[in-house]
Amino acid sequence: MNFTHFIEFLREMLFPGGIGGKGGLNFYPNYLMPYAETLAISLVILLVGVQVVTYFANPSKDMDPYILIKPILIMTAMALYEDLVGLLLDRPAQLLTGITEEAAMKVTGAASIESFEKFFMDSLNSMKGTPDLWDILAWHPVLEVLHILLSLALLMVSLYIMIRQILSIAIYYILGIFVLPFSLIPGNQEILKRWFFGFLAVLLWLPILRIFQTIIIIIDFKGYNLGHGDFNPTAALASLTLQICGFFFILMTPKYANMLVSGSGDSDGNGWLMAIGRETYYRGLGGIGRSRSQRMGK
Repeated sequence: MNFTHFIEFLREMLFPGGIGGKGGLNFYPNYLMPYAETLAISLVILLVGVQVVTYFANPSKDMDPYILIKPILIMTAMALYEDLVGLLLDRPAQLLTGITEEAAMKVTGAASIESFEKFFMDSLNSMKGTPDLWDILAWHPVLEVLHILLSLALLMVSLYIMIRQILSIAIYYILGIFVLPFSLIPGNQEILKRWFFGFLAVLLWLPILRIFQTIIIIIDFKGYNLGHGDFNPTAALASLTLQICGFFFILMTPKYANMLVSGSGDSDGNGWLMAIGRETYYRGLGGIGRSRSQRMGK
């Protein structure tokens, strides 16, 4: 099971030759850009026209001398859109991803990123302990089932983050074509900033994921079991708890990426889980309260 090869295959299907290459979604801006440029030109004419009319209506009011600077920069960015996205976003993120993966391989002793992922899967199995020294089935078979399910969940959530990153990159790449002209609308200037830092945060998901995977690999439950006898219920509960923590921390990869680029960290991946739990909790309390009221009314 090699996640990296699948993700590279998916990325190559969407962006052959990388962002700014030939084929796939790289052709999308070519078809949309003429319409986006027409929209940008219309907004520039409207913006400049309003400023000129306002000045002639009130000549005593100074006209902004930099009124054409932003439209010119936006039009230039639209003409060089693919190159700018590759230069300012994709290449720096790939460089950081490569540095993070190299550090992860050095720390874990992996020879390649494929062997690093194998170490990650092996570490999930090692959380169940060595069969000859500690058999968790001797305590309760339900825990063994939970270990297996949580191990699968950790693998699935790691793959989910990788696939979600590729799809989010595609969405941000296409939306940027419209973000540029819409940023010319007065009062809508922040949209360009949010798009840029949001795109950068998505590109940083993979480095954050590698950090979480490295932490899980380094924790050695086999070594703990070897030093604490044949049967250790504490290690059983601790390994189960660690898998649960790993699941939620990997799911919060977007939160930590957003924290790096904007300091907000408000878009974590398990917000929907919290919302479901909160709704269930309040509905449960509401049902209990209604049943009590009915009994008291009788």
